[in-house]
Amino acid sequence: MNRHEPTFNFSYGLQKRYLEFDWHIDPIQLGSRLLAAKDASDFPRMLREIDHQEWRNFFAKEAEKLQKKIFE
Repeated sequence: MNRHEPTFNFSYGLQKRYLEFDWHIDPIQLGSRLLAAKDASDFPRMLREIDHQEWRNFFAKEAEKLQKKIFE
C-alpha cells in the first residue's frame, strides 16, 4: 500500500453505521462473512489495481479482531 493513501478504519466504519442506522451488527455473523472473503472468486471492476491477497488478508485480520468481542 502506498503510504500516501488513506487507510481504512474498519471498526470506525462499523460504529458510524450503528449510529447512523441504529443497526446492531452481530460480531459472530460479521466475522463469518469476513472470513468468507477468502473464497470469493467473482470480483468487481476496481478503480485501482489491488492484489487480491492484500484485501483477503485485511478481512482476515478484521475477523481476528472481532474474536475479542465474540469471546467477552
